[in-house]
Amino acid sequence: MRLFTSCFAFNRKCSLILTFSIMSDSRTEVRRFCKQIENIVTNPKGQHELQQALRDVNCLTLDLDLTAEVKLFQFSDIATAKCVFRQTFYCPFGCFLMNILSFDWIRLYFKYEEIKQNFDNYFLKANNSGTFIILSKCLADSRAGVKQNKCVKLLEEFLQRRCLDPVIVQYCKASIQSEEQFIVDKFIGALVSFPDQAANVLQTQNSDLFLPQQYIPLIGQTILASLEHACDRIRKGQDVSLQFVGQLCAKLSLSGFAELLWRTLMSRMMLEVQRDFIWSRVCERLITGIPDRGLDIVLRTVLRIIPWYGFVDKFLGDCILTKHRVEYLMCTKMLLLQYTDKSLVVHNILGYLASSHTRQPLLIKTMKGLLRVWGDGSALRHTSGEQHLYITKALLICCNHLAERDAQTHKDELLQLLLPGVQCHLGMSDHDTRCLGMLVAKTITQMIDPKGPRLDYELDENNESVKSLLTETTTPADPAITGCTHDDDLEPYDMSNDVKVTKVKRPKYLRDCMEGLICADDTERVDTCLEAAEGLIRALPDGLTEVCEKFAKILLHLSEKSSNLHFTKHRFSAMVALTVNAPVQSSKYLTYQFYERNYNLRQRMDILEVLAASAQELSHPSQSVPKPYSKDSALTPGPTQAPTPEDWHSVVQKRIESKTRRFVKGPSRPGPAPKINKFAGVAGQFFYPLMKHYDRRENTFDLIGEDSLILGRLIYTLGVIMYCAVNTMEAKRMGATLLEYVLVLRFHTDRIVCHAILFAVSMVILSVPAHVLLSDLQGEVMEMKSWLEDVAEKGIDKESRKLAVQCLMLMENVIRKNLEILFRTHLSLFERTPELFFVKR
Repeated sequence: MRLFTSCFAFNRKCSLILTFSIMSDSRTEVRRFCKQIENIVTNPKGQHELQQALRDVNCLTLDLDLTAEVKLFQFSDIATAKCVFRQTFYCPFGCFLMNILSFDWIRLYFKYEEIKQNFDNYFLKANNSGTFIILSKCLADSRAGVKQNKCVKLLEEFLQRRCLDPVIVQYCKASIQSEEQFIVDKFIGALVSFPDQAANVLQTQNSDLFLPQQYIPLIGQTILASLEHACDRIRKGQDVSLQFVGQLCAKLSLSGFAELLWRTLMSRMMLEVQRDFIWSRVCERLITGIPDRGLDIVLRTVLRIIPWYGFVDKFLGDCILTKHRVEYLMCTKMLLLQYTDKSLVVHNILGYLASSHTRQPLLIKTMKGLLRVWGDGSALRHTSGEQHLYITKALLICCNHLAERDAQTHKDELLQLLLPGVQCHLGMSDHDTRCLGMLVAKTITQMIDPKGPRLDYELDENNESVKSLLTETTTPADPAITGCTHDDDLEPYDMSNDVKVTKVKRPKYLRDCMEGLICADDTERVDTCLEAAEGLIRALPDGLTEVCEKFAKILLHLSEKSSNLHFTKHRFSAMVALTVNAPVQSSKYLTYQFYERNYNLRQRMDILEVLAASAQELSHPSQSVPKPYSKDSALTPGPTQAPTPEDWHSVVQKRIESKTRRFVKGPSRPGPAPKINKFAGVAGQFFYPLMKHYDRRENTFDLIGEDSLILGRLIYTLGVIMYCAVNTMEAKRMGATLLEYVLVLRFHTDRIVCHAILFAVSMVILSVPAHVLLSDLQGEVMEMKSWLEDVAEKGIDKESRKLAVQCLMLMENVIRKNLEILFRTHLSLFERTPELFFVKR
């Protein structure tokens, strides 16, 4: 037995040595053959010799029949010579053929059709990966001329004839060996970089076929052809390798062509996986076999294209249970570290996890992770609003997919994670964040205990953002199932112009209106008096200043006890009208009451909103616009007018105008009449009292602490008042005070406060004169500028960064305009300097 084994090993070693010797001899012969052909092609004696040389080369390249003859050279083993030439000498000789092209060479020999055909066949019928490498490299190195034109034409024919299909199909028959990896990487690199290379070289003369919009779908069709060939081989029981196709898809996706490529692939694959299990297995092996560096973008693109989560299982199978990389990408990175505007990716991921009992434990694990991050206070403060909304959508979608049995099993743990998160959300100053907390709490508690008591939040489900969120998180249906049509086509009757019938008379005096508002038991009278309040106040009755403080107190403490849809609107309008017509008394009362106890947050918000709206109305002139002035209309009486003595003046004026020649005519309408800025005298009374007790802490009111919502609104109101005081004597002092005020609060962690500070800073820049900002307030402005640059670079959310950039742009414009004014001033002074101040030589 040992003797037999030794003999077998010896014979195998001898056969390997013999094979290597034969290959070495064939390589030497092929090298001599190539050198001989190169000499002939470079300096042919005639067309027949060149024609035979190209035919012999194509015999080695194209003809796989062992009986083919090469006339210009005698090979000892033609089959081995063909293999050696295709593996080693095909690319160098192809580069030689492309480099030999010149205007004279083409003019002399391409007029013979057989020479031209043999030359083209070397590149178009070789089924060699080196063809595309040669042509793309020659195109990248070429300049405008006949060589470049020939290269472009060959590449266009190469792509149009689908010459890549057999090349890529060959790579699907067996796994890539280590010695072939270099050629494979070079081939893939040439395929991926070709659109950019062609655009750089050809520029405006680029072929439409080389543009990514046409080139990438062509590559996609080639990949689909190779997948179809792989399915056929599997049906025949033959081996298949998708290693090359996976590497190509990964490289194309990483180069920015993921959307184009996978939309081309998925249009065919979506149809095949539904009717053929082999296609489903091949697609699963293709996607899950993508190298790790490209798996992220491939999964994101595929999940964004698949229209329904029921198809995800066809492409991924149960790979998420066996591949930790896929689990990390789908359950952690795509849900917690990234976000998109569309919720289809989340639907596909979570629906895929819920569609199989083997993956449902992973769905519960993912939901717990989402709930843990969603309820973390630190994450909530340091995460952008878009990211947090994305996580909230994922949680609501999880609730739709979670089975009742699993919800009951993990009830205690889910509640333990939910309650701190809800408390954290309700304590935030942002209204949208509080709505998200209420919505998630209501949904999860109802899912855990459908028959138990429901959480009663003041959540307006008719709100557009809430309705949009509920719509986006609804589980999508199978697109193959058509939706049913509704029979209810009736339109509601328009009742918008109906007049409400009431027995209560509208009040005609202020004191009657005030008495009616105090009658809490008679809700109908309260509504009627509230509706009439604004009109009575704006009529400027006598004694308004005497009762305005009491009237403001009644309106501020007035609460809604009826189902009047316009209660808030009428109350707000009445308070604004009162503050506008009695600004001194009303502003004094409202600013004092803002820091008093026994007021809820809504009332304090109302005070700030009324002050801001009143300041805007006081600072703007009345909107009455004078009618256009027309001489003809003033001079010509109407047809039904009776003549009056005043009309004679018009007739005389008309005759004078008709005989008067004017070289310049005045404006056709008079300019606006100047009006007094009513806000200038009371701006300080609106502004300074609001800043006096902002750092005072009480049990019911803490601006610096948990009541940051009011602090943000306060700073915003101060910014509005600051802008309303533009061009007033008090603007300089108010701007300095507001800058000093916001500098203290600029590092506040709440997002609402940060937005308000940025708004206030922009109002200071717009309201205070530029020379004051750059002289008296230079230190504060420079300190604020450094903070704005920091926010623009490291802001917590997109809105903060956007506002900071806008403030910096405003500041830059102010500085530039001020410098231009200074330059013009100095230049004019220099031009007016008398000549006697200059010493002449």
